[in-house]
Amino acid sequence: MSGCCTPVMPGTTLDDNSYGFFQAPWWAPSLLKQQVFTIFCADKATDNHGIPSSIEWTRDGKNNKLAISVQGEIVLKKSIAKTHIASHKIQLWKRNGHVDDISFNWSLLEEQNNKDTQ
Repeated sequence: MSGCCTPVMPGTTLDDNSYGFFQAPWWAPSLLKQQVFTIFCADKATDNHGIPSSIEWTRDGKNNKLAISVQGEIVLKKSIAKTHIASHKIQLWKRNGHVDDISFNWSLLEEQNNKDTQ
């Protein structure tokens, strides 16, 4: 379900040509994003609902700036060359070609279910 809850379609690469603000879920119309996010991606049994996850991709000097927010709070902020968004991970690419993989769960519901099973 995490892939349905990403701010951009899984498999998207953000680079020098793709700036903007993207809000989850990527497939929902703008006016319905918050409602759809609450239904499909949030844990309704807790306060973890209502604010869709988002990605802000901007220019910062020679690099690009990535800011990922979950529940309205920035959880990841990096200056990088490009990023590749997948359903369960984010790849951060530096200009020298070095790549960092970060495991990431876009669905707050899955996060809660994982905590319940531990």
